Amino acid sequence: MSHTNKNESYADAAHKAPPQTKEEKQCPVLTPGQQEEIEKKAEKVEKEFRKVEKDVIAKKEELAEELKKDGKALSEKSSELYAKISNELQNPVVAANVVVGIVAAIGVGYSAYQKHTRGELDGKLAGIYVGGLAAFGAFQYLISARSYKKFE
Repeated sequence: MSHTNKNESYADAAHKAPPQTKEEKQCPVLTPGQQEEIEKKAEKVEKEFRKVEKDVIAKKEELAEELKKDGKALSEKSSELYAKISNELQNPVVAANVVVGIVAAIGVGYSAYQKHTRGELDGKLAGIYVGGLAAFGAFQYLISARSYKKFE
């Protein structure tokens, strides 16, 4: 590798470079017809690219608009649901059912987990747990159905 001097010209530095190979010296020379053909192909590719780009942009805008509509509809539905839940939780019967249901589920779940870790949980016991929760849920429903309207 030759090192260039700060005051050395580019031509002098080029003369120090190794000579070009035969392949490097051969430069393809295109006829005007070949150049025109290449330019036409490039224009065709450019037009196709612009068409695809335009189609992609149109599809992107269409999907963005659709997503915007879907998002707005989902937002409205979630707002309605939130309002309904907030309204229902104002009723003390519903609020108490939520709290009691959570406490019961945690209690039964923890108890079943403890039985499982000790190897005592089998299908029969699991069925008893599920049946107990179902009976508790039915009892809670019957009590709530009568009390709900008093606080509506």
